Amino acid sequence: MVVDSLLKSLNPPETDIDKKWASVAKRRLAELRTEQVKAIPGNEVFQKIWNRFSA
Repeated sequence: MVVDSLLKSLNPPETDIDKKWASVAKRRLAELRTEQVKAIPGNEVFQKIWNRFSA
């Protein structure tokens, strides 16, 4: 609790931004659950990034 309190005092939360991020997260979760979008496994994403920048 002490660390959390200290971090919040150094970087106070911005409720408007937090609300927008929460809205985006809820929308993306709904898209995943209704299969409107397909999740890509993290290892595939990182492999593509590695391939792109190691060439």
